[in-house]
Amino acid sequence: SHGYAHYNLGLIPIADAVHDMSKSKAALEKLLGKPVESIAYPDGSYTVAVKDAAEALGFKRQLAVGFSGSDDFADRRIQQRHGVSSTTSTASVLLFLNLAFKNKGVL
Repeated sequence: SHGYAHYNLGLIPIADAVHDMSKSKAALEKLLGKPVESIAYPDGSYTVAVKDAAEALGFKRQLAVGFSGSDDFADRRIQQRHGVSSTTSTASVLLFLNLAFKNKGVL
């Protein structure tokens, strides 16, 4: 999931963030016919409350472009991700994927 309306979930009221994540999860699960257990936060925007809500909604993997708090490095629920925009080259994506695999051993 990447949110339903691409809100910066850490910047909106938590009730709105929960609604957006829930709506996105339900729509994707209906479309795919299987559970959606990962969320990549739009623009990497999240808070501790958003992480807790995402976990309660059933998101087992949470991804963000950079961490917002120093305790996130030890929080196994969240991992860093590489953002891909329309200006990101294929070579850049491959480089970051190779570095991630080298550093973590898995993607």
